[in-house]
Amino acid sequence: MGFWKSAKNYSRGPAVILAGLLLVVFLPVILPIVAIDHWLSQRRMLAKARVFACPACGAVIGVEAIRLAEEAWGSHMAEIHRKNPGSRIRRSPQRIVRHLHAICPHCGARYQFIKREKAFAAIGPNSW
Repeated sequence: MGFWKSAKNYSRGPAVILAGLLLVVFLPVILPIVAIDHWLSQRRMLAKARVFACPACGAVIGVEAIRLAEEAWGSHMAEIHRKNPGSRIRRSPQRIVRHLHAICPHCGARYQFIKREKAFAAIGPNSW
């Protein structure tokens, strides 16, 4: 029995074709939904940062806190890539999850934005 005529490979063909068709049909719908959700989430986080008073120092953290967290996250990821040159981090068994969303520009307190509550929560100094 040849490779193409084996029952195992033959029965998998329609499922692969169906999965491909579903991907082609639903991808144009899913991608804009994901993009809009991300955009709205960023807007909510920026709006909350403009009025959120840091519990540590009492000052409003503002949009600067988001920028500081972006820079810190970028340098953290650059350090990971520097320590693991040539590795495929996305395929590693450990996931890289970002928890740092804002750093108070006045006192350096670190915050995570919780989407469900639309609020910032304090995190530890070594949390990312």
